[in-house]
Amino acid sequence: MQTLPMSNCIQLLHNKLSSSGRQTAAQFVPSAALRCLLRPTMKRHLLWFDCGGGLFVGSSMLILSGWLLPLYRMPALLYDLVAVANLAYGC
Repeated sequence: MQTLPMSNCIQLLHNKLSSSGRQTAAQFVPSAALRCLLRPTMKRHLLWFDCGGGLFVGSSMLILSGWLLPLYRMPALLYDLVAVANLAYGC
């Protein structure tokens, strides 16, 4: 499999999607652009981004709990469990 720079991957994917017309998900055949975006380094970056999002949301929920808890209108224990679940997901 060839390795392309990220800008080439995005351009290939854009060209594939814009020229595909009205294809359904079942008709869509993975191209070189998708294989490029799903290479191991891209997966690792996506995983770090996703984990960072979980850590950010969980910590933000705990830090801003005094302000967010009345907005959510849920029991404090449930709110804390959701925040801890986000932190655990990020870990």
